[in-house]
Amino acid sequence: MTETQKKAIIIIFAKAPEPGLVKSRLQSILHPEERARLQAAMILDTLALTDSLPVQRALAAAPPADHPFLVRCGGERSIPLIRQEGETLGDRMKNAFDWGFGEGFQRVVLIGCDAPTLPADLIRQAVDRLEQSPLVIGPSLDGGYYLIGARPPLPDLFSGIQWGSDRVLISTLRRINAEKRGCALLPFWYDIDRPGDLIFLKETLALHERQGAPLPKETHQFLRSLSWEGREER
Repeated sequence: MTETQKKAIIIIFAKAPEPGLVKSRLQSILHPEERARLQAAMILDTLALTDSLPVQRALAAAPPADHPFLVRCGGERSIPLIRQEGETLGDRMKNAFDWGFGEGFQRVVLIGCDAPTLPADLIRQAVDRLEQSPLVIGPSLDGGYYLIGARPPLPDLFSGIQWGSDRVLISTLRRINAEKRGCALLPFWYDIDRPGDLIFLKETLALHERQGAPLPKETHQFLRSLSWEGREER
């Protein structure tokens, strides 16, 4: 573990897999219980993909932070749980950064659980890029980002952003340019938020399985457990 990695932490944002409270954009293709199962699977796969990284981790949990599933996830890996605090996603991310810096970490990287196929190497690159750059962003194809990292002090990146829109990335980059900050950009990746994303993921994992490529185990098993007849036409 390098000195940079010793001073780094990955904070994983995870929403408790409660039926009816997660993945609402998939309601046309998945029932509430199925969406909760998908959420749980993607949390487990995100934890698994970060297991190999030589940096510390924390699980930013919501709501509630003491949900049994999230408590179990943290306990099995000895990962501390912190509470997501704030009204907006931007507030919650800022508070997570503040917590990480307050704990003494000089490299803080935030990721979500919506990209179960994300290569662990991209997260490793993010930590390494923060050695030279004050910010790092992993842009997603939907106009947002799957990862954001920073060294202190943290600039105002999160206020006035229309969260959930396809302009999150553009608005954030515009803010970075306005403040004349440096920022490293990682390769684009994709989140699983909408029906088309889920169908793409299903077909991609089927292809990877045939070719013997690594798979996000829990998400793949969940998708294989579904009956897809007529589901894609909903």
